[in-house]
Amino acid sequence: MNERLYSIYYSIKFYNKISIRDEAMQESNSDYIMGYVTVFCISNIIIAIIQIIVVRGMFKVDKSRIRI
Repeated sequence: MNERLYSIYYSIKFYNKISIRDEAMQESNSDYIMGYVTVFCISNIIIAIIQIIVVRGMFKVDKSRIRI
């Protein structure tokens, strides 16, 4: 009976160590993912603004060159 209790106790102790390690890993991965998503969103906004400027520049009409 005692051996069974020790086995259960050490199994729970081992599970707690693994659980704490996994939670720490999830937290660090979460920080990495949040950083990546933030950089990705900011870069997409900057690229969209640049694309708008370039496309508008393609259709810009210089009135001094038009002779009607």
